[in-house]
Amino acid sequence: MSSDLVRSDPRAVALRDELQRRWNANTAILELRQNENAAVAPTIFAIGKGGGQGLSTLALTLEFMTGSEALIIEVGGNRCPAFRNRPPERHLHFSSRDPDRIDRALDARFNAPGKVAIIEFEPALYRETIEVAANFEAMLGQSNLMVFYVAGRHEEDPAYRVKAKASGLREVIFCRQAVQSPAGRDAGFVPLPWLHHDIMHSMHAGCANLAEALDKCAGLWTQMEARGRLESFAHAILSGEGR
Repeated sequence: MSSDLVRSDPRAVALRDELQRRWNANTAILELRQNENAAVAPTIFAIGKGGGQGLSTLALTLEFMTGSEALIIEVGGNRCPAFRNRPPERHLHFSSRDPDRIDRALDARFNAPGKVAIIEFEPALYRETIEVAANFEAMLGQSNLMVFYVAGRHEEDPAYRVKAKASGLREVIFCRQAVQSPAGRDAGFVPLPWLHHDIMHSMHAGCANLAEALDKCAGLWTQMEARGRLESFAHAILSGEGR
């Protein structure tokens, strides 16, 4: 009923339009580092040590904040239902049963060099991703690789930070798993943006991306709160937090 009122009340429609205009005008878009000499478009690795840390949501968030139509590749793990309506040229999944899943995923990335690619690795592979990332950069010479490591709620000092630095990885951003009411700012980490249940449900119920899920959100307050958190996330990354 509330969504019907929003559509029928002229002032509610005008308010939504005005807030949409402000969002379009002021939003900080996360511009990916573009090296003009790089052989492939920007590539993002999404990594976490434990399950249930929101890596698939992070992938959709990064696609949204970069304004791209990314190729999202799941390496191992269960296929995320939020990706079910993505066309095959924008989503691939390689099963945990496939011993060559990492190689197949990187082959798929190189087969679409003009697309932004977001590669989500299952937790069991988190140790291997440092070598994969280092080899990726070494192979290309000049790459646009960014690594996002999502720490669990009780993971205070990830060993991944030291190992990534020792391997010479240039762009590693450490994030903290999203919580609805964070106790405070966590030094050295960027908190992932919390998304309301209605938005998450909309993504998992069949939306192809986060932009569609936000557009379907009937609650204007809920929609704008989510947008505010997403914008704060982009600002934090652009300002160098989490490195």
